[in-house]
Amino acid sequence: MVSINKISNSLDNCQFVGTQLGKRNVPRYLYHLTTKNNYQQMLKDGYIKGYHDEDIRTNLSGIFMLDLRNFTKRWMTTGIDCGEQLLTFAKCLIMQASKDGSNIVALKIPTKTLNLSKLKCRSQISENNIHITNGDFATNQKHYTRRKEPIEYICETDIPIKNATKIGEADTGFNLGKALEELSEDYSKRIDEKKILKTLFKNTPEEKCINFVINK
Repeated sequence: MVSINKISNSLDNCQFVGTQLGKRNVPRYLYHLTTKNNYQQMLKDGYIKGYHDEDIRTNLSGIFMLDLRNFTKRWMTTGIDCGEQLLTFAKCLIMQASKDGSNIVALKIPTKTLNLSKLKCRSQISENNIHITNGDFATNQKHYTRRKEPIEYICETDIPIKNATKIGEADTGFNLGKALEELSEDYSKRIDEKKILKTLFKNTPEEKCINFVINK
């Protein structure tokens, strides 16, 4: 009879090999948006610390990130149908990133510094998505990009801030905390996501990618 320990070790080895082979299946860089206040705290702590998903029904906790190519193609063109307007996933992300202040920063993180066995992905399209609760392996991201779906990445471990580069900041003119206190107005209409993103990625290698989509 094969011992449980041997089976466990074999699975661990398979996962490690799969992770090594899978490096080519994830984007070279991922991006994390957060408030300037939170970024200052990261510098003090030395880490980008994870948090539980905003949707309390899921089991996902970690650092939530995006791939810029998928973001510009999918997040800015899909979202929640609010009748008169489409609340894009890009606008939702900016609103969420402005949780405790209107000044946000963009952090660029090389995936080569991440443990891919702790990196998951998830489609923003919840219909028929069996991985919406627990996420899927990040190396399976092509299953979703082939279907032209907006996806996000979740790193389940804290990321040393030294592995991240701050590439820009912008004032969104929005504070989620205050907006939730004053429910009399639709604050989402104030957010110009295209203008914010142009400012956020100004004078960076990513600027061309942003402008290509925005200027279409």
